[in-house]
Amino acid sequence: MNKYVKHILITLEIIIALSLTAVLIKNYYPQFSTMWSNSHDLKSLLALLRNYSTSDVIVFSTLIIVVSAIPGAPASIFAIAAGICFGKLLGVTVSAIGFSLGNIIDVYALTFVDGLMKKERTNKYLDAIINMRHPRVGLVIGYAIPFIPSFMTSMAAVKMQTSQLQTISCIILGSTPIAFIYAFGGDALVNQHWVMAIILILIAAALIFLVIIIFKDRKSIIERTKNTKLFTKK
Repeated sequence: MNKYVKHILITLEIIIALSLTAVLIKNYYPQFSTMWSNSHDLKSLLALLRNYSTSDVIVFSTLIIVVSAIPGAPASIFAIAAGICFGKLLGVTVSAIGFSLGNIIDVYALTFVDGLMKKERTNKYLDAIINMRHPRVGLVIGYAIPFIPSFMTSMAAVKMQTSQLQTISCIILGSTPIAFIYAFGGDALVNQHWVMAIILILIAAALIFLVIIIFKDRKSIIERTKNTKLFTKK
């Protein structure tokens, strides 16, 4: 059954995510109905969107946790929605907790569920992070950069056998900045703060260049290893 474990877990996570999404749609239906049937100014629309309850925050947080744990799922969309629905500070908090706990779940699943690691193929980002001179920096960068799959970064953490404290620290340090960008971006869009939105987009784009650090650091350690082997042969 080991080869089916991953598919079973992902299927369960998708079912839970869809169920939580349905709960949120049900809870927010009165606000959406009012918005569609009446014309409001921006301030009134924001008041409607942000008329949330504690249960809405809990459901939204749980949804981001589950989606973050699903490989390839668009967790960023929900983080942006958190900024729209809850505002900047609460949106960042919900997104950061969701990203962090979702990635922690991935690490524990990869560690303790037999069959998840054995069947995975190699990946250039996975190999690059593992072979860095400072691999824990690579983990932080891996969780912070949007286009590097967080599941692959979690695989790197497991293969590197970092301690629980180190892994959790890297996850939090990497997940919080991107949660900040998404939540503040969502708030900026709904408030029509276009300058702030553009700045956040530029910051997100700048994060992509951090991948250069991963490959440069990996390249330097590979070259140093080759030089050591040549010296040994002589």
